[in-house]
Amino acid sequence: MMIILFKSTGSARHAVALLLLSVVLLPGPGARADTATMRRCAHKPDYRRVLETDRDIDVTILNLIDCGLNQTEFESDAFDGSVLPNLKEILLHFNNLEHLTPGVFSPVDNITELTLSHNKLHEVPVCDAHSQLPRLIKLVLNFNCIATISESTFTTCANLEYLHLDQNVIKYVHPTAFLKLTNLRTISLNYNNITSVPDSMFNIKSLDTVNLQHNLIEYVSPRAFSGTKLTHLDLHGNRISFLPEYFMSELNGAGGHLDYHYFTTNPWHCSCLLEHLADVKRAGVVLYSTWWYDGKEPMCVFTGRYACHRHYPSPLLPQIQAALNSH
Repeated sequence: MMIILFKSTGSARHAVALLLLSVVLLPGPGARADTATMRRCAHKPDYRRVLETDRDIDVTILNLIDCGLNQTEFESDAFDGSVLPNLKEILLHFNNLEHLTPGVFSPVDNITELTLSHNKLHEVPVCDAHSQLPRLIKLVLNFNCIATISESTFTTCANLEYLHLDQNVIKYVHPTAFLKLTNLRTISLNYNNITSVPDSMFNIKSLDTVNLQHNLIEYVSPRAFSGTKLTHLDLHGNRISFLPEYFMSELNGAGGHLDYHYFTTNPWHCSCLLEHLADVKRAGVVLYSTWWYDGKEPMCVFTGRYACHRHYPSPLLPQIQAALNSH
């Protein structure tokens, strides 16, 4: 594997970098490169000038990590499909991108993986009507500033299998926002501000993993996962004081079978927690939060009600949280 490394920070250094590249790329006829890497660039990456000098360079991964790039470096012609015909993966994390021109990635529509983590994006920049990436399988948008997932956010990208939106500020998700992603297998929404999981939200047949830890979730409908192949559900660190009666039975009956289920660090009403634990055991879950139950940390609060009080929004939640926080 040959790696192309750009470390230019000005015109003079850029010329030196190109000269060094011309040496690197001439070890013999038929030389091919799999990865183009540009680091700490201070101007628009001029990968075309290099690639056009030698058509034997077959770039499949374009690495633009930590280049200090902002949206002015990525206009509609930033990527040229004729220069990068076999590009499969673009890495753009640790930059300063706040907004991307609609369709900026469309000329390189062969890409299967796109990483835009650790930027300043306020919306999902691909998969809408302006961005045609029919072969995209994995999209990573962790550590951005996305607050809303609308009904039209994911109108394309039908072949997407892995979607990562951890560590944003997502508060609103349209109930049908993900349903067009008919091949989705894993969705990760950890560390956001989601408050509930309504009916049909994740009704995707291929879905097997849903990560929702450390949100503000108070209510989860078992019908949110109807028809899925769900094997992994993480609800750790939310505001759940109860789950619907026979939550696990309904969930498994919907088509999946949970093997991994995490639900600790929630303000559980004790009666509700005991019922859910019994439900988890009856459902045959392989791994759940048993390691947390060591008798040393408060796991739930008894509020004087012997039966599980299921009401959303829960009037007991402030009382339960105050009791847990006092320990």
